[in-house]
Amino acid sequence: MIAFLRSLPPRRRTATLLGWGLLISAPFLLLAAISLATGRNAFATYPVWSDELDYWRNLFTWDAVGLRTGYNGLLEEFARVGTLGAHGFTAVMLYGWFVKLFGLSYHTIVICNAVWVSLGAAAYCALIRPRPARAALLALCLMLYAPAVLYCASSMTEMFNYALMLFYLAFLGAYRRGRSPWMLLLACLTVTVGCLYRITYFLLFIPVILCYARMKPGLRMAVAALLAAAVSVGCYLLTSAVTAPYTQGFLYHLLRVAQDHRDKQKEIRDAVQAVSYTHLRAHETGRNLVCRLLLEKKKRKKHKNKKKKKKKRKDIRGHDRYSRMSIEGKRITIMVEQEKY
Repeated sequence: MIAFLRSLPPRRRTATLLGWGLLISAPFLLLAAISLATGRNAFATYPVWSDELDYWRNLFTWDAVGLRTGYNGLLEEFARVGTLGAHGFTAVMLYGWFVKLFGLSYHTIVICNAVWVSLGAAAYCALIRPRPARAALLALCLMLYAPAVLYCASSMTEMFNYALMLFYLAFLGAYRRGRSPWMLLLACLTVTVGCLYRITYFLLFIPVILCYARMKPGLRMAVAALLAAAVSVGCYLLTSAVTAPYTQGFLYHLLRVAQDHRDKQKEIRDAVQAVSYTHLRAHETGRNLVCRLLLEKKKRKKHKNKKKKKKKRKDIRGHDRYSRMSIEGKRITIMVEQEKY
């Protein structure tokens, strides 16, 4: 990168450094702008949402006793393995190193998120070498993007998403330029970290597979796809084992409702058994006897009414048939008398 900067003309070098510096310092500039606009220190925050509380409890346990002991679950829900909370590796993986270096305070997660974004931007500038206008445009988009403005001053992990994408684009773009296997390996490692953080990042393996196979279907693409699937499944099984159930999440409720429905159906199937009428009569109580007699009386009355209606319908049909026959007989008689005359 230094050789590339030295090869540029002085004006172009200055513009490039300014554009790259703006992109790298964008998260800190955004926090400073929010501090000036709101009149409060945006670099310090305290947990409010349940996700933030879970991150802080994980980090506090990590800072105090490490992973040896501690309870981090929500609503008395524990992980199957270990003592991590409802977000698994997330808090310790993203912020644990920063906590060990500088301690846990109100500034920790906010500043660490900004550092992650700055490191991703630095990797992007070093490997992709964007033009000054493109770097300035990316910095402007980051500082004006609504979710970034809303979450940069919180203890949430949304800012790390942008850092992860910057690392991913930097490594994948560098591989596309130089075909370096190390860049492809770093891109795969970035996606793996993303899967440990949020399993939906497994979709980022698709561009990696296409770049590795050079957009040509074949054995190379099939092997890469199988390896990516194996890594994704492994990350999912690992995070599922060490993550405590998040009982307030949509996915948990969806899976829980489906499981409860299956359990209820199984209970109904096990409980419902065919029994004889004699068995029911032998176990009926006085109240059941009264109900049964009333039902049988109603049933007999209904059956009797049905028989009466059926007999009445038969009489009406017979009367109609007799009437039609009488009318036809009178017509025949009249026609015969007319023929005589």
